[in-house]
Amino acid sequence: LTGGFQRRTDRPGVTIRAVSPGVVFRASRSEDFRRTVMEVEGLRCHEMGICSRRRQGRAWGGIRKCDGTKVADTETDKVGLTVVFDYSGTLSLDAVAFARSDILVEELRRSGLAEFSIAAPETFWDRLVNPTWEEGSRGPIGYRHLLTREISAAWSAEKKITALPALDRAASAFVARYLQCSRIDPSWHPLLRALYDHPRVVVVVATDHYAEATAAIVGHLRILGMEAVPLGASDAVDPRQAIIVANSADIGFHKDEEEFWRRIRESGGGAGLRERIRGPLSLPCPGGMPGPVVLVDDFGGNEASDDQYGRRDKVAARQRRTAALLAKVFTGPVEIYPFLPSGGAAPEEGARRLIDEIAARIADRMAALTTPPANDQSL
Repeated sequence: LTGGFQRRTDRPGVTIRAVSPGVVFRASRSEDFRRTVMEVEGLRCHEMGICSRRRQGRAWGGIRKCDGTKVADTETDKVGLTVVFDYSGTLSLDAVAFARSDILVEELRRSGLAEFSIAAPETFWDRLVNPTWEEGSRGPIGYRHLLTREISAAWSAEKKITALPALDRAASAFVARYLQCSRIDPSWHPLLRALYDHPRVVVVVATDHYAEATAAIVGHLRILGMEAVPLGASDAVDPRQAIIVANSADIGFHKDEEEFWRRIRESGGGAGLRERIRGPLSLPCPGGMPGPVVLVDDFGGNEASDDQYGRRDKVAARQRRTAALLAKVFTGPVEIYPFLPSGGAAPEEGARRLIDEIAARIADRMAALTTPPANDQSL
């Protein structure tokens, strides 16, 4: 195929629009999901490596090997699935709710930051967050240190001696409260549990975030009874037995940069994801069998209006770049579910409905995987 295409599938109300080699965006009959079909300009659709309907009980019927030959139905028993979730604004709806103006004002007061002239949301965003986001989301400096540094930047040496301890306590309390409130929405719990328990599924949480978020996300997953490890520590654990948390602050790159996804693909080197699992992530050619990758992400579209990361133009550009990068880095077919609930009088209801639809479609993908016999040592 050259250029883009759009066509109806055999499932009522389901449309597939291809936007990049090996990438499809899916939408359903509901208004919430239909609006997530991406219009991506400047990308060309080639061999998709994926079919729109389940054949002989298996989805992903068009999977192709690295040499371009089609994977036989009998061989798809060896293919797994990788599901990648964004965190803030996707798995965690409360993380973005924390930035709502009325809540933010209360949290600034509660933490004590308001006593240091950070009482108004516009001051918080314009003076603290937006100017330092690139630094904070690409390295280990941390949110707490950035807040303390920026607020005290113009202080005299004498004031720093007397007031810095109190400021540091306030910044620490604010960050701790934010991360505590950034819990995983209960609507995602059943799907996460099903994915976590499936022997042929790898789950990755991929996020552009501050350094402190890695431990917080691991903690939130463990509260749900799911083991999780940072990407850099994934050598020590089978990725089928733990969720991998990939944070831009740990990796040094954002999700719209190629190196971010290469680090995930290459995680653990020769003993890592590539070798331990036949399928879910791109395997080296020849001999590797590509497996499908699903990404669920809001691309920053659900962030607060004052947060520059969520600017409409940046969100659109991030969607385009991410789609192209996933198709480039992973040899298997890629499917993207943009998590962009419609606004309106009941945004929470719209989000829950969209979660249900995404969960149902990912459940279809899991149902198509063949569980190996107990004595199967191929994985």
